[in-house]
Amino acid sequence: MPSLPASLRQLVERETIDEKLDWADDAWRLPDRVPAEMRPLLPAMIGEYQTAMQPANPREIAVVLGQLAVHFWHPDRPAEHHRMLFDDYISDLSEYPIGVIAEAARDWRRTERWWPKLAELRERCDAILRRRRKESARLRFLQWCAEQFDGRVLQLMRRVNGGLHDGGDGAPAWMLEEVMLGRRVFGGLVFVLPEDVIERANGSGEASPSGAKAAH
Repeated sequence: MPSLPASLRQLVERETIDEKLDWADDAWRLPDRVPAEMRPLLPAMIGEYQTAMQPANPREIAVVLGQLAVHFWHPDRPAEHHRMLFDDYISDLSEYPIGVIAEAARDWRRTERWWPKLAELRERCDAILRRRRKESARLRFLQWCAEQFDGRVLQLMRRVNGGLHDGGDGAPAWMLEEVMLGRRVFGGLVFVLPEDVIERANGSGEASPSGAKAAH
C-alpha cells in the first residue's frame, strides 16, 4: 500500500476521539487549509491509492499465504489438505487488495503463534481496508477543497442557538463523500468555510451551507 509523506500524513491522521459520535472510529479533524507545498503531492498519492485498492489476483494471494505458511507449517497435514486450504483462502480473500492482505499477514506473523483461521485473517483485512479507505477519502477531500476553494478546507460546525459553533467534531469518510457530491447539511452539522463563520460571528453576513455569503 502507498506510504504517505510525513507532511500529508500529519494532515490525514488528525483525528478526534469522541465516543458520543456514531462514527467515533472515523472522526477526522479537518485542517483549515491545504498548504501550498502539499497540493502538488495530492494527485499522485490519490492515484497510487486508487491503483493499490484494486482486488488481488490469485497468484499474489498464493505468494503471501506461502510466505505465511513457512512460519506456521503443519508437517502432519497432508499436502492435499494444504492445497485445499490455500484454495479456500485464495477464494475468500480475493476481494481485498494485495497490500491489505500482505499487511494483515505480516501483522499476524508478528503477533500470533498459530496459523490464522480464515475469519481471523479477514477481520484484520477489514480493519486495514477501512483505514485505507478513510485515508483515500481524506486525500480526495483535500484535493477537492484545494481545487474548489483555493486551498481552504470546509469546516464541520454545529448549529447552536441560531449560530455556528465549532464543537470539535470529526468528519467521517462517508460524510466527506457526500460533501464532494454537493451536500453540506447533516442534521445539526454543517460544512462551511472558516471565513464564513467569522463573518457570521461579526454580523457582516450570513454563511450559507455552501460556504457562500447570502445575498442581500
